[in-house]
Amino acid sequence: MKTRTFGFLIMMTLLLAVGSTQTDRSVRLAFLPYGDCATCFSLHLTRETVHLYTLLTVTPDGQRLYLIDTGGVLHVLSRTGEHLRSVRKFAVPSRTIQAIAPDGSMVALDSSMPIEVRAESHAADQPEAYRTESRCFWILKPDGTIDWERSDKFYQALDNLLDFIVEKYGKANPTCHWVFFYTGDRLGYGLRSLATQTDEGTYELVHPAGLVILKQDGGFERIIYDGAIAASKQGAILQDPAKGEEAQKEQVRRRAAGDSNLVYIVDYRILEEDGTIIKGSRPAFEPVPRRVRLISPDGKQSKEIVLRQDLMGTLLDDWDYRLDGRGRLYCAGSLPEQRVHTLWIAGQEKGLALLDGPIVVRFREDGQYDGVVAQLKLPADISSLPLPWDVDNAGNLYYLHFTTEGVEVRMIPSK
Repeated sequence: MKTRTFGFLIMMTLLLAVGSTQTDRSVRLAFLPYGDCATCFSLHLTRETVHLYTLLTVTPDGQRLYLIDTGGVLHVLSRTGEHLRSVRKFAVPSRTIQAIAPDGSMVALDSSMPIEVRAESHAADQPEAYRTESRCFWILKPDGTIDWERSDKFYQALDNLLDFIVEKYGKANPTCHWVFFYTGDRLGYGLRSLATQTDEGTYELVHPAGLVILKQDGGFERIIYDGAIAASKQGAILQDPAKGEEAQKEQVRRRAAGDSNLVYIVDYRILEEDGTIIKGSRPAFEPVPRRVRLISPDGKQSKEIVLRQDLMGTLLDDWDYRLDGRGRLYCAGSLPEQRVHTLWIAGQEKGLALLDGPIVVRFREDGQYDGVVAQLKLPADISSLPLPWDVDNAGNLYYLHFTTEGVEVRMIPSK
């Protein structure tokens, strides 16, 4: 039977109440002026600029901050605001970097751009023996070059995983849609699901999406198909059984059937500075309490948490989560009404459009809604996934704040 193969990335939107924001308690940790110097934030807005990419991540203890600016330059900052170093050249586009380990090594998801490498052992004494290679991901050293030893070992772990999946399901989709965490020796790899369309026009889920922990020694620890939605920097995992294999099968069936009952319309608006409505309404899933399970990094302990989602008022995206060391969950989202403000920056061809609607909300360890932690103002053209904010183990929240002179890295202390 002939089949056509494709992958599904299942996403959901939730509604919750707006609580009091803690953004006014934030402190400035660092400031990078706009420009092209070693300690400057590279920003070049032209009339052709459509998408901006930036990344902000911190070490588990919050002592190191890693910032990739819109020009693709990596800045390493201390918690006290000292600019430690910058990296301008990468073996792969810096926009593909998704996670940075405490030792400064990085994970880049880039299966589309072939890399020219030396054949066999990549020996320097064989400059004529080159080949090109494409991979789902690369491990980079702190200086931006490829860490061949780590890349090969993690890729061997992925090969072993795919062999296991093929043996169990018959086929496997090797591509990753998300890096949940990266410690340097363990990689939380978000595996895409695989579905097929048969000649009869029916759709079937071959294998579900899930999180697998790849190990630097070439093995893998365990597969979590039951809807992993977040992970801490050490590898504690929050999973939602309601998004497991059976739920994904039902999603495939209903999407293929064009079932409009999957979603209903939420009233939301994005407004220009003069009040002109740019967009309105969007699909969302109805909010209901979610029973999720928090699993320890070693996988030996777990506890059930009920996320209370009965409060209304904000729109939460189901793809940008963080988990702190205490097991508190942070979710990115937006206010139902958002406004675009233009920031005019000297030397730029056009203004920087900032959207004042992005927010971050928090759930306590017991699943109770803890309110809006931060209300951000991010570029409307930003295309980064994840968005440029992060939390450390203690629950301190870090984010970028754009001004007319430069970019501030700010922190909201944990309460």
